[in-house]
Parts: sequence; C-alpha cells; structure tokens
Amino acid sequence: MGQLGAGRRGVAMVFLLGTIGFSLPALADLAPPLRPHPKRPDPGPAQLTPGDYQCEFTQGEFKYPVFRCVIRKQMTAAGTAKFTLEKQGGSQRIKGSVEPTADGFRFEGQYFCPRGDCTEATQGDFKRVGRDKYQGSLKTSTGETKVKLYK
Repeated sequence: MGQLGAGRRGVAMVFLLGTIGFSLPALADLAPPLRPHPKRPDPGPAQLTPGDYQCEFTQGEFKYPVFRCVIRKQMTAAGTAKFTLEKQGGSQRIKGSVEPTADGFRFEGQYFCPRGDCTEATQGDFKRVGRDKYQGSLKTSTGETKVKLYK
C-alpha cells in the first residue's frame, strides 16, 4: 500500500487502542525500567573508578593541553582500598592520595615539575559531575589550578 494505506492503518490502530481502553501513558507503564549498562555500572557518588582519565588544567585564563591522568586502587594488608591520582605528562604534574567523599573525592599530594624545581604541597576537592567525570581545583602557595578529569 502507498502512504494513504499506511495512514489508514495508523488511524485504525489509534481507534482500536482507544476502544479497548489503552492510552499511550498506560502502554509506557508496561515497559521495563531502564537499567545501567551492565559493562559500565554507575559507580555511585562514593566510589571511584580506577583507570585512565583525561585531565585539563587551567590557571587563570591559560588552559594547558589535555594530558593523561591515572587513578589507581591498591588494597592494603588490612583489606582497605587506597586510591592515588597521578598526572603523567606535561611540564607541571601532580601525584598523591585520593580519599572518596560523598560527592567526589579529596586529593592531597605534590605539585611538581619534572624539568625544574617547582615542587610544593597541594590539595583540593573534586565534585562528581557525571559518570567518571570530576571537576575541582588544586590549591598551592602560588595560587589555584582548576582541574577537570573525565574518561
């Protein structure tokens, strides 16, 4: 059938559903609920997903190129998880411990330059803004660096 026949079928279907008491919202209620993808479950607000991340550092108006960062999970002898974060490229890097919080994580570690002497302590809070996405800032004695991490 042409378009006219297809239109008649649609009208007949609407008529049929209307006469037996179905409505579109009622049909939607019959659908199964959406579930997270089984291979990438949502880690929830208090869990970190170890692995490779992209990191963007911004100081003032200057945005550095995107570099690789890694969150690692290590189990202690007592059976507790310890997390670390490391920016592995670029002229300015970070490395330190990560403590999960209710809505992201807290970082404490070192800000350093592999080719120069800029080592100093840094810390910052990161908020989870999506699946495997975090935003925060690192504070040092010389200022603040905004950081975005994402997979």
